[in-house]
Amino acid sequence: EQVIQEQSRLNEQAIQEQRRLKEQAIQEKEQEVQEKSSQLQHIINTRSWKATAFLRKTEHVLSSIPYIIFGCLHDLWTDFGQPFPRMTRFVRHRLLGRMWPAREQPQQIVHRDTPVPVSVPEDPEPEDVAVIITCSRKGGLLQDTIESVLGQTHKPKEVLVIDSSNEDVIREVASKYALKGVEYLHGTWSNGSAAKNVGLKSTRCSLLLFLTPGDRIPPEYIQAGASALAASPKAAIAYADELIPSTEPSIAPDPFDWHRFEHENYIADASLVRRDALEYIGGWQQGLPRDQAWITWRRILTQEWEAVKNPITYLRTQEKVAIKNTDTATLCLSLSGREWMWPLMTDFLEKQTYPHHLIHLVIVDTSQDTDFGNMIQQWLAECDYSKTTYSTLSVGRKGLADLPRHIARTYVAEACAAFYNHFRQYCDTPWVLFLEDDVIPPVDAFPRLFEHFEAPVVSVSALCFQRSDGTSPIAWKWDEVGTPITLERQSGVTEVGGNGFCCAVVRGDHVRNTTFTAGPDDLCHDHNFYRKLVLEEGLKALLDWSCVCRHYSAKDQWC
Repeated sequence: EQVIQEQSRLNEQAIQEQRRLKEQAIQEKEQEVQEKSSQLQHIINTRSWKATAFLRKTEHVLSSIPYIIFGCLHDLWTDFGQPFPRMTRFVRHRLLGRMWPAREQPQQIVHRDTPVPVSVPEDPEPEDVAVIITCSRKGGLLQDTIESVLGQTHKPKEVLVIDSSNEDVIREVASKYALKGVEYLHGTWSNGSAAKNVGLKSTRCSLLLFLTPGDRIPPEYIQAGASALAASPKAAIAYADELIPSTEPSIAPDPFDWHRFEHENYIADASLVRRDALEYIGGWQQGLPRDQAWITWRRILTQEWEAVKNPITYLRTQEKVAIKNTDTATLCLSLSGREWMWPLMTDFLEKQTYPHHLIHLVIVDTSQDTDFGNMIQQWLAECDYSKTTYSTLSVGRKGLADLPRHIARTYVAEACAAFYNHFRQYCDTPWVLFLEDDVIPPVDAFPRLFEHFEAPVVSVSALCFQRSDGTSPIAWKWDEVGTPITLERQSGVTEVGGNGFCCAVVRGDHVRNTTFTAGPDDLCHDHNFYRKLVLEEGLKALLDWSCVCRHYSAKDQWC
């Protein structure tokens, strides 16, 4: 509560400071405008300005002649169907643009008693579309995507498959459709945005649609999106609702909502976009590893372009996401001062097989023991993890973690909630690896758990038993009234109502967006976490019963 109050106070101070700076900037701008107006009025009233008026009028007429000629040539070019568009843009803007830069025609203001209606075609003719399918994996889903593209009511003029993988299946699938106009390009690019930029340079159509294997667009998708853009000349992006099987559809607002877009990118990659707008900002953003599409759309929309909604929903088929040890993760470890456990823990941390250079190791020391903390920091200084963070936190009396649970259950629950809320500030990766300081998993536990993720799964846990009896799994299901019921041991990988954070992989955004609480009754932080996500929101929690952890006690006995 103190942290929340302090954050609220700081936010209020920041808002007041922003208001003060904004008011100061407005006052300075008004003063500058007044000074410039006075200077301009003085110049206009001088004799030299009045004497040279005829020269300025002559210069204006002469400078307008090239633009009149360009206008006539543009009309002829349009009448002939706008041939050779690239060469025309090159000559106009590159060769002649320096002498006669493009300029907007002055708007002529006419005062009328009644407004004159503007005639807009009811159904403007859609422009040519190029579909670019970038593939880095999931080659088994490519055929469905190509079939949905070729089945459009408004046929794309170009279809290009960009392959940056080592899967032969992508080349084989693309080659089947070569006679239907599907082109194939293989190469090595640093990321998906780089591959999309290759597609941008390799196509010619004025509208572009970027897809990946797994995207399936209804037959009217391109027709509806292109028509929406044609009806709004200022629009550069036509976005749509997204549907993933077994999940709630992602509904985008109509009309475009800047406030929501500031907090959420609801414009999917599979949106129609104008080539001119994308080329103007330099193509897809590649500088940051995350939110590349979001930044790209923002750059376009800040250039006075607009976004309109495509009324047709598109479908994304999700394949099981085998992470393959390529995503960054935060390994969360709370140390309560169990010095007898530290050699076993360091042995696991040094040998565990998830790539250490991809892990941000966060250790929160709740021991209140200076010597123990110095030992931890010395090990961190010598370990091979790419990023480490050491933090101290007092969550209760010293030695609380090893008190009998029937005596200290409430205090331990509150301490755990405080710890996980403290940890959230360090969670800056897509994945979180949870590990408790008296639990030792198999060295390959985290890669094994990653293999079972798919779209609706929020976490995958290893098997850990209650330390009290050594036979009861720390996992449960929910009864009709929302009470956790401990599960019996099973086999394989099954869906559970929730599990402890002894050894688990959890999606980072759910951890960041959760305020951990203890209670009411006997519910702990992990109960409340899964109660919200699994019981209320319908997400899935999985447990791999074959990945068994050792749960140690102070007597060096494991369950």
